[in-house]
Parts: sequence; C-alpha cells; structure tokens
Amino acid sequence: MIALKEDTTRIELAPGKAKGLSLRSLGIPLSDETRLKKGQLNEFLQPLEDEAVGRRYQNIRATLVETPEGGQKSVKLFLQFEVFGDDNVPLEAERGVKPALLAEGEAVAELPESPCFLPYAGTWYDNQFVFDLEPTVFDRASAIEFTALGAPVRRL
Repeated sequence: MIALKEDTTRIELAPGKAKGLSLRSLGIPLSDETRLKKGQLNEFLQPLEDEAVGRRYQNIRATLVETPEGGQKSVKLFLQFEVFGDDNVPLEAERGVKPALLAEGEAVAELPESPCFLPYAGTWYDNQFVFDLEPTVFDRASAIEFTALGAPVRRL
C-alpha cells in the first residue's frame, strides 16, 4: 500500500482591490467598506511516500473578505483551486486539505478539514470552499497555510 504524504505550503496575503468580475462571481457584496486580502500560488505538488507526484494543485487562490452584511462586519475566506488526481485513487474517504490563517507564523484561525471534489483519477476538478471567520481575524491574517492531507491510495 502507498500513501499521499501530508505536505504544507504557505501563501502570503496582500491587500487587494474590491472590484472585478471574480469577486462578483463569488457573490461578494462590493461597497466602499469592503476590504480584501488576496494570495495566489500557481502550483503545489503533493508527493507520495516514494516521492513521486501523487496529486497536483494548481491556481490556488485565497481571498479574505471583510464587508458589512446585515449591519455587522462579516469576514469570510474563499479558497479556490484546481486539483488533479494522478495515477492513484483514495482507499478511504477523501481527506483533502486543511487550511489555516496565519499572523507572523502563528495560527489565528484553524479551519476544518475539507474533502476535495476528486471523483476520478487523471482528471482536473475545480474546488471552492468558503469559511466564516471572527471579525478580528481580518486585520491579523498575513498568510494562509495550505495543507494537503495524507491518505492511503491505490495506483491505477
């Protein structure tokens, strides 16, 4: 039996502009009070135990949003990426990824494990997650830690 190794990367967040079609497609209410932090990573390869590539993540985009909603501050993290199952399939329920928001290297928001939508190997699939956060997280967060979780797999 082989397994995907748990692997982590960090994506820095920088202030972004509250405009654009990509934000509207997420349904983000854009106003003068909307604030954003964005980060992106083009590619992240998750290895198998034998160091061969087991899974590929591309176009990882993190968008941290603070906007008024219903008279109160609302803070959400949108995490989007494409994932490719190489020549293996999970032996148990898909574990996926576990993100965390960081401030100066320390976690300010641990987010839940989120299974990837990856029904078949050898194919690219879009994935999108949204997380509700405490309002205090927005100002403190400076990076996202993206952890691809380990899991036993079977080669095809």
